[in-house]
Amino acid sequence: KAADRVINRWEHYNAICDKLDALEKQGRALQVFPASMPISSREVHRGKLEDVFAQGLAQGRAEAGAWERWLRG
Repeated sequence: KAADRVINRWEHYNAICDKLDALEKQGRALQVFPASMPISSREVHRGKLEDVFAQGLAQGRAEAGAWERWLRG
């Protein structure tokens, strides 16, 4: 059973993505993505990770007003 879940995890992931897309179209969810992702998920170099964190923080600060407006409806 565990092996089946690992093999088929992409189906669950895609179903969740579809659900989030539908909720966003209904105005019930707001999806937030990085403007860019210049590193891989396996990156371990601290400096590179800190740089990407700083980029995300800057993006978050720049987009905070839009997120707030969405939250207030």
